[in-house]
Amino acid sequence: MNTNTPSKCDVVVIGGGPAGSIASGILAKKGYNVVVLEKEKFPRNTVGESLIPTFWKFTDLIDASEDIENEGFLQKTGGVVSWGGKVKTVSFKSFGIDRKALHVERDRFDEILLNKVRKLGANVLEEMKVTSIDTSNPQEAIVKYTHTKNQEPSQIKATYVIDASGQQAIFSKQRRTRVFDKDFGFQAVWGYFDKSYFYDKNLKVRSFEERYENGGMTAVSEIGNWGWSWKIMLREKVSVGIILSNKHQPRFKTGGTTLEERFDLFSKGIPLVGNMLSESTLIPGSVKSIRDYAYQSTKLVLDNCFLAGDAAAFVDPISSEGVPVSMYGGYLAAWAISNSLKKPHRKEFYKNTFAQEYNKRLKIFKILAYPSKQIPDHLFKLGQKIIHSFSEQELLLILAQSNMTGRFETLNKLLGSHSVSRDVKEVGLVEPIFL
Repeated sequence: MNTNTPSKCDVVVIGGGPAGSIASGILAKKGYNVVVLEKEKFPRNTVGESLIPTFWKFTDLIDASEDIENEGFLQKTGGVVSWGGKVKTVSFKSFGIDRKALHVERDRFDEILLNKVRKLGANVLEEMKVTSIDTSNPQEAIVKYTHTKNQEPSQIKATYVIDASGQQAIFSKQRRTRVFDKDFGFQAVWGYFDKSYFYDKNLKVRSFEERYENGGMTAVSEIGNWGWSWKIMLREKVSVGIILSNKHQPRFKTGGTTLEERFDLFSKGIPLVGNMLSESTLIPGSVKSIRDYAYQSTKLVLDNCFLAGDAAAFVDPISSEGVPVSMYGGYLAAWAISNSLKKPHRKEFYKNTFAQEYNKRLKIFKILAYPSKQIPDHLFKLGQKIIHSFSEQELLLILAQSNMTGRFETLNKLLGSHSVSRDVKEVGLVEPIFL
């Protein structure tokens, strides 16, 4: 056993991504003894670079917002979308949203959050792979892990555990509660180009060299049968991804002999996105792929272990809500655990509230990933009950995103006679000049 690591603490948080950092930061700030076990050595790259402004309220809670502002990430001024044969644009300011949306390099963004967690007093241990979580004792969980370099085994005891291990989903795999969603049996392929053209907030076409002065809009294109593509301007490269339904996967495979060749050719043939990549070169070795990535654990809290972020669920990332929803899960887990530690006799209440509220958020964003005519009746009826529990600003942010991708009809049906629904119909969408 490694004697340099603690043997016991109040809370073990597995994973140092957005969900884990928000949870551990909040708990450490409250004075609890928190240990974070992170498998990777930060910085490490991942996707999810387009952030809508809901994330700020969570970074405010751990005093990380100023560090993010000072980093100089590119501002996301809105979005331009080719969908259903039409081109649409949305500016967040047109929805009364003042705080910035950002395009971030996730390796640096996540590192900023984890560094803040350290400063708040959490013990962050990187390159530690969790191998099992034993919650058989309701008073004390045992988390076993190994160092990824020397395979030295260790264990730590904690009153509570938060599994924020991302798509490793350690605890739900261990307990066999993770269920894959057959409706979203897609393939995601993503990679990075050296540069691209982009639209600024005034829908003027800009060169890559003008990115710092003019920010940029996220570009999204429909590729049919639920499939779609994104293009996100970053500081030194451009993130491009494609979501392929089963129908489009055979066509993708005919475009070359390697994954990189197929991705390059397919991306440059997509409406809108492909136009802006006309002078771009794919960065060698940058292309990644994953299949059947949509799932949710049937239990969001088991014994004294809470699931947050991608360890709890992952849906089609079309709403750009992946990071904020993960942060919400981390925040909610921290709230439940903090209150349970202060009032142990009410821990079941806090566990149930966590599960109910988190499940509401996950269900809404699953519903909004469906084309409106494809939503199962039971999910739609559930969404009608849930949607009115959201704040006005949250609805406006959901509205801004759903306007972009043909999901506005879905949201409008869910809202019914709600005032936000009436406001939506008056939002003007402008057609930009194509390249």
